[in-house]
Amino acid sequence: MKKIFFVFAILLSGFSFSQEVRWGAIANVHSSSIEGIHDFSRGRIAPSVGLFMEIPLETFQRSIYAPLRYYIYPVVEFSMEGEKTILEQGRQYYRNDFVAFALYGKFHLYRGYFENFYFMIGPRFAYNVSENRAGPTNEDAG
Repeated sequence: MKKIFFVFAILLSGFSFSQEVRWGAIANVHSSSIEGIHDFSRGRIAPSVGLFMEIPLETFQRSIYAPLRYYIYPVVEFSMEGEKTILEQGRQYYRNDFVAFALYGKFHLYRGYFENFYFMIGPRFAYNVSENRAGPTNEDAG
């Protein structure tokens, strides 16, 4: 695991010397749940925050022959997920916090009707840093 972080850090530091690299922060609010496992569960509404970097793969010149731009788009994100189940004996809470690492390829079309359109594809790996369960146990609930 340490080797993955080391390789990731080397790649990011190497690409960061480019003049067109963009850094930024992302944040959102989402609802997450696991359907079909716990009866009558509702999603946990929680935030997700992270950092991203947009690294161009080449120096871009706007021309009619190059309608597509390519980027490497690494993301580090902290996400709070889980759900709550309502039982007769009380409420059960399942809270999971994740740190996710994603390495996307971003393809941006910047010409014509698709001027503001882009799509991203790539792997995303998440590590569960915290798992917390509160409320009555399954034996208490029957």
